[in-house]
Amino acid sequence: MKKIAIILLLLTLGSIAVGTGIVLNVYTSGELSPLMEGRSDIVPYYRGLRELTNMVVLPQGPITKRPGTYYIEDANVTTTVRLIPFEYSTTESYIVELGKEYMRFYLEE
Repeated sequence: MKKIAIILLLLTLGSIAVGTGIVLNVYTSGELSPLMEGRSDIVPYYRGLRELTNMVVLPQGPITKRPGTYYIEDANVTTTVRLIPFEYSTTESYIVELGKEYMRFYLEE
């Protein structure tokens, strides 16, 4: 067991010396505050990013592109309209369109 640990340590040190570094693919700490820069003494430093634009951190650790938007229907342009998200359960969510004397429901997929 000691031999395996020593070999892994040497491989890690060798990769740092060559300049390839260690691959970091867990971003569960998300986007970090600028106050965290240089705080390599705490674990979230190695699990976070300085900036994350148009991406979503998955619970398992990796990141993926954020989902896009799509056209559903024209809103009633004669009045002011408000869109309100409504989560009925963990599997069903809606968008409620509220206008003057009317409301419409859209099922989010």
